[in-house]
Amino acid sequence: MNLRNRHTGGPQSPGQAGAIGKDANLPAGDSRTRAVALRYEHARGAPSVVAKGTGIVADEILRRAEEAGVFVHKSRELVGMLMQVDLDARVPPALYTAVAEILAWVYRQDERVAQRLGPLQGVPGGSVPPGAAPNLPALPSLSKPTSKPVSKLAPTAKPKSPNQLKR
Repeated sequence: MNLRNRHTGGPQSPGQAGAIGKDANLPAGDSRTRAVALRYEHARGAPSVVAKGTGIVADEILRRAEEAGVFVHKSRELVGMLMQVDLDARVPPALYTAVAEILAWVYRQDERVAQRLGPLQGVPGGSVPPGAAPNLPALPSLSKPTSKPVSKLAPTAKPKSPNQLKR
């Protein structure tokens, strides 16, 4: 799964305050893309950050994802927080819910992904049978399937606080 963020260079909104906004790692007005790639393997526990970058590095992450048909989710807030996670490190517990909702949606959309990744932790019964939806609320921004192999979708609900990463 890849997550992407394109900065608009516009004024800072209240939701961008603190360490996760456009001013956190990039100069004001910077419109470079930021991307984070995650890997989830059931046997290893929480997903890990396997690639991240800005500008041409982010563009390369997204290009490779598109070529491989890997799911891409657009979320400024989540990408901002995941950019703070070290490479090869596990996603912190504060972000489990946001990442799990995205993984659950991917499972519902593509049974091949569900079969390849195995059981989805945190889902009642431990797995999502092919063609079945886990007992999780639908993500409004993710409710419409797309014909493209790479989906660029609206952001999920933003995390409560950027300070949750500092635990």
